[in-house]
Amino acid sequence: GLSINQYYGLICALIILLTIPIWYMKEIDSSHIHKHTLSEFFSSMWRTMNNLTTLYLLIFVIGKNTFGNFRNNATIFMQYYILKLSNFQAGIDTMVNYIGLVSAIYIFQKYMIRRNWRITQYASVMLSSGLSLLWILVYYNVGGLRDPWFTIFVDLDTSFATGLTQVLLSMAVIEVATPGLEATTYELIITVSNGS
Repeated sequence: GLSINQYYGLICALIILLTIPIWYMKEIDSSHIHKHTLSEFFSSMWRTMNNLTTLYLLIFVIGKNTFGNFRNNATIFMQYYILKLSNFQAGIDTMVNYIGLVSAIYIFQKYMIRRNWRITQYASVMLSSGLSLLWILVYYNVGGLRDPWFTIFVDLDTSFATGLTQVLLSMAVIEVATPGLEATTYELIITVSNGS
């Protein structure tokens, strides 16, 4: 019910409120931390990229995202062009997706962190892929499943499975990366992932 000016005014006010805590942050004393030269950085990154596990991670994220994004296109087409989700339903969809993602991360940290990570990885990818097949039921309206709320449920489940995969990927990157280059290695993997 907001006008465009009211909407942007509200967003501007929220951004200002959210940036207030930044003024109270304190920098950690970094005088004792070794500052890497550019040549040390490139040398460490080259060692990380020569690691076979890094190559496998890059292949994994390329394959997973290349094939997984076919589902994203079907989701957008079904939800926004055929079912025409209302703004309320789209908001609920986004909210439950993030709740599913955070729930998966919490469950992994609480209950699954000491389990075999390969089984968790394979299970989460298979679960995500399997749940993506539910879009076929929506497309053909099997049993009246061409319903906005059912598609929101499918998105929630898929986000949950994706959350498990993201945690495992983050942990793998930390294990593979050269000490001090964890964030850079993670960004390398994520950039390749997003590009694919």
